[in-house]
Amino acid sequence: VISILENTNDLISSCSPEGNILYANPAYRQFMGLGDDASLQHINIKNYYPDKDLEQHMQKGIFTSQKDGIFEFETMLHNPDGRSIPVSQVTIAHKNSDGQIEYFSTIMRDISERKKAENQLIENEERTRQLSLHSRTMAWEVDRNGIYTYISDVSEVVLGFKPEEIIGKRTFYDFLPENDQEL
Repeated sequence: VISILENTNDLISSCSPEGNILYANPAYRQFMGLGDDASLQHINIKNYYPDKDLEQHMQKGIFTSQKDGIFEFETMLHNPDGRSIPVSQVTIAHKNSDGQIEYFSTIMRDISERKKAENQLIENEERTRQLSLHSRTMAWEVDRNGIYTYISDVSEVVLGFKPEEIIGKRTFYDFLPENDQEL
């Protein structure tokens, strides 16, 4: 287990209930600009989160991990040099036999590439939507059963139906009142 902690790219740490860091693996130390032998004595997790994320982490995260034993969320992590990365974070509350929290352990994974891909996908979807709308080209997707799962906004101009009126339907006849449908 020690080999895993020491060699992973994930940022792993433990801290006191007050947020004072008790342990930081090499990846965590590197991100924070700490040498292998640097003392952790005066380092607190509060220094590495933006104010809005710190409030979420300290209030909701600590409360949830106290109650449920674990809390998972995404946040931004800042190092002393001003570099920030989005991380997926899991915080676990470790309790003594009386149910009091002794310390928290945390695993953080850099999700920069995933966030970049998500943003690119959103931009591509918007670009495709704008192209479809301005060119008056109708685009659609159907699933393997022939049910519309997507149709561009231009469907209202071309067909006279809004996308929400089409999605979930199977054929054009599904748009007609029942008494006008041919069997």
